[in-house]
Amino acid sequence: GVVMKNAILMIDVALQLGAPARARAFLVRSSVMDEAVAFDWHARLAASLRLDDHPDAIRSLTILVRRWPEKLPDLRDVTFWLLGLASKGDEFTRFDLLDALYAARWKPARQDASSAWKDLALLLLERGEVARAEQVASQVTAPLMLVAMRVDRRFDRLPGARPGRLDVARALATEIERSRAAVRDDPRSIEVLLG
Repeated sequence: GVVMKNAILMIDVALQLGAPARARAFLVRSSVMDEAVAFDWHARLAASLRLDDHPDAIRSLTILVRRWPEKLPDLRDVTFWLLGLASKGDEFTRFDLLDALYAARWKPARQDASSAWKDLALLLLERGEVARAEQVASQVTAPLMLVAMRVDRRFDRLPGARPGRLDVARALATEIERSRAAVRDDPRSIEVLLG
């Protein structure tokens, strides 16, 4: 209602005046209100990034993805970057973000999510959630990540980790064919060649 409109106006003014810390202070309050919408968390994410407050940016992204997964395509570039930062943070933060991204069926625009799913599967194993870890691990398709899982003894608890189930040769053949098809479809694209 009126409170939300006033909050949005104050945030907008603070951002226009070049005061991201003040804007984020408003956003922290507005994002925890019952009336909070995706805009609040998206703006809080942007303000936190501008202030280099990576823990709050990661928290904002996690909540945004959990509550409004349909907004994920708008966040592709920042998502992968924050995922890298989360991997350096505490285990709970990393787990929460990876779990939210998995639940939202996240697919990065230019990269494969296998590294993220490998990490989430390992975190699930560490929590004793073997069945869920198996489900997440089945989404790992990158040959390098499959090799990493085969040599990492912690994955031995996965029923699918037995030889033949983490089929590196098949994954490599699939990746080569996908790359060939992408080059056929767009032979002049530098992104295809680097992808």
